[in-house]
Amino acid sequence: MKLPLPRDFFSCPPLSPKDIACLHEAGRQAALDIVQLTQDRNAIHWQAVSQSNQHVRIYRGQDPTKPPTVLTWCGMTQLQASIDEVADLFRAETTEQYQDYCRMFTRELLDGATLYTLALPTRSFPRHYVGVKWHAVETAFFVQNRDFLNLEGQYDVEFEGRRGWVRVFRGVHLTCCPDISKVLNLTRGHHYATGHVFFETDKPGYLNHTQLLHGDFGTNAPDFAVVIGMKKRLRQMLDFRRFLCERRLAKTPFMDVSLYVPKGEQYQCSLCRRNFGLFRSKEHCRKCGQVVCSHCVKSWEIPLHHKFTMVPICTRCTHHAVQVDDAWEISSLVSTVVRPIVLSGAMLFAPPVANVGSLPLDKFGTHRVLQCDCEKQSKTTHTYEDE
Repeated sequence: MKLPLPRDFFSCPPLSPKDIACLHEAGRQAALDIVQLTQDRNAIHWQAVSQSNQHVRIYRGQDPTKPPTVLTWCGMTQLQASIDEVADLFRAETTEQYQDYCRMFTRELLDGATLYTLALPTRSFPRHYVGVKWHAVETAFFVQNRDFLNLEGQYDVEFEGRRGWVRVFRGVHLTCCPDISKVLNLTRGHHYATGHVFFETDKPGYLNHTQLLHGDFGTNAPDFAVVIGMKKRLRQMLDFRRFLCERRLAKTPFMDVSLYVPKGEQYQCSLCRRNFGLFRSKEHCRKCGQVVCSHCVKSWEIPLHHKFTMVPICTRCTHHAVQVDDAWEISSLVSTVVRPIVLSGAMLFAPPVANVGSLPLDKFGTHRVLQCDCEKQSKTTHTYEDE
């Protein structure tokens, strides 16, 4: 057997009410954990690994509450964006959204499947999602490829008066997705709290972006290889700026080709006013139709006619299109009227769900799809809804 797997490879029976409640509990706890790990300076002792790149600061940490095989790395940067914009990048409910998501974030993806969908965005919670997904990824340095079975959660959060949004992964164990390492030559990894955290800053229209890699990836690679791999992964945070820019450019109109300024009539770039030549070729901007030089234009990957196309756009039109309004979008304010779940200064906004401990045993049968300590977890998380 080889990847990609057949679509019917995973047989996923319906989840019991207790399984569903337990997964919701685990997702909420993972979201609170990643906020604490990335925002509370006392949670983990961080050591700066790379600050040579002024746009992304990379840190390596050690979580004393986890086994020594658990890797803890994070990257920090800042984005000119709204909460709605960054959350929209991770939407994958429709085929078009999933294709766009794969184009941006799944460079190393070998295969993947959604096993369960527990919550989708609604009008009251437009950025909320909970689901269980399996995926296999390609690794470097001749290291065996990895697969993961994750609970994914997307939540609005608040920490120390700042609103934000979290997308977090936590490893789970399901009987319908056992460890298939021997069959596919993969090593099963386990995420504890891996994902992205975005929070407002004092400057309207800007977000602090933190990516946390926190898990046991089953690697015995030498430390230098781990450092190289983690740095490469975290530096990809800079791609968010390009993704956001492409989304904004796609939402503004393009000029009809018939209205373009003829190239033959232009001898200078309409922006820099330099003469065209061997190293300064002519290009049409798809937004304004002006003739610009190759130094004043950039090609962006934008969906046109239901497929992604490299589109040349001049620097002036790009600058106008990517400006972020200082006012937050209306949908970003929905969560402020919802009663939060509180944990050590962090607040999580999510729809109410049944509590694991409140479900009587006779409501579900003896067969359980999920393998976890639900009752133990509920003792540490269910009280936060009641505060």
